[in-house]
Amino acid sequence: MLYSNFEENKKNNSFLYQATQAFYDNVSQDVKTIPEDLKDVILLSSFSYHLFTHLFKNFSTDISGYDYSVILDTVLSKPVLPNLKKNLLSMIRSLYDETKLDLFLEEDYLVTKYALILTLIKAQTYFEPVIKIKISTDLPLLINLRLQERIYNLFGSSYRLEFLNATDPDHGDILLTNISLPRETKDYEKVNIVYINRNLTVRNIIILSNVLYDTSKQKTTKEISSSD
Repeated sequence: MLYSNFEENKKNNSFLYQATQAFYDNVSQDVKTIPEDLKDVILLSSFSYHLFTHLFKNFSTDISGYDYSVILDTVLSKPVLPNLKKNLLSMIRSLYDETKLDLFLEEDYLVTKYALILTLIKAQTYFEPVIKIKISTDLPLLINLRLQERIYNLFGSSYRLEFLNATDPDHGDILLTNISLPRETKDYEKVNIVYINRNLTVRNIIILSNVLYDTSKQKTTKEISSSD
């Protein structure tokens, strides 16, 4: 039923189809190319969201009552994807300016739905600053690679992580190590050093989580300042 409705709107080039195509083009061109196997899913999903905003005004949830804002606002002390919401709101306002379609005024509803779509195409960290992590330990290479994989699985959905080679002269933003390092030297004065156990502990993970959040916040503030 949804598919036939979408096809009918596409054939008539309705405002609902125009809104859907405008959003699709914006994401595909400015954020991340949408994989061909997800194209229909993204188009139908965004079409259904736009249809809902046309039929129901001032909703932040769908008919089921589920509050999708948990995608953007966590109950934890630190938000995940801190830059996603404000950039999606900016995208929605740009879409309204471009199309003048009133459905784009339903920001509270659309922002969480669009976040879901970016998550589906693994682009939810696109608006986050790149955080470079270097792992330098006395452990075997394969153990370090396993450690890198585990860290990415824990935090890769919330931060835009880039892992540096252990031999890279650049220490990045965060240096994970189990070796005592001379913090006072110039080589290490600009990097956040996080000491870890040979087996990553809960305490290690909590400390790294805090450092990632603080680093992301600092880099975001710096980017905003440089753009002013």
